[in-house]
Amino acid sequence: LTNSATRLETYSIPVLKKILEQTKLVIHGISGRDKLDLSQLPKGALVCYGNSIRREAVAEYVIYCLFNAFYTSPFVQTWEPRRIWPRQLISSKQILIFGFGVIGQHLCEILKGFGADVLVVDPAFEKKEVGGVQIFKSFEEIDLKRTDAVVLACELTKENNSFINKS
Repeated sequence: LTNSATRLETYSIPVLKKILEQTKLVIHGISGRDKLDLSQLPKGALVCYGNSIRREAVAEYVIYCLFNAFYTSPFVQTWEPRRIWPRQLISSKQILIFGFGVIGQHLCEILKGFGADVLVVDPAFEKKEVGGVQIFKSFEEIDLKRTDAVVLACELTKENNSFINKS
């Protein structure tokens, strides 16, 4: 059984290395796959990933937070005849996703469906563009002044932990 903190490459201690060499099945109970180095497993070992329930739950929570931050639905007794009210639409926002793993890709699909301008930063991702979305290697390549929200769809590390609650 593994989780997002499992690092198979650290199994260099002889006892652990022997266990790893005899592994026939790995159950990775979460949806993220990008941090699991399968090259350390013996040939023919099966890997079972967590289902999409966690991916969906994380995506729904992020979308809820974005709507909560940008959009307030008025609660009125009568309907506005012109059917307009002052609001910020997700389609008018530029959203930056940091991390393009399973969850980052899913969020990208959802936000593009709302018409948002989505940018992605993922230093480990090889392609520069996927489905009309630009993928950058670092923040330095982006004009962050135009970005309305940053979504961390990645593992928290000492390198990116300083992003939290900063503007």
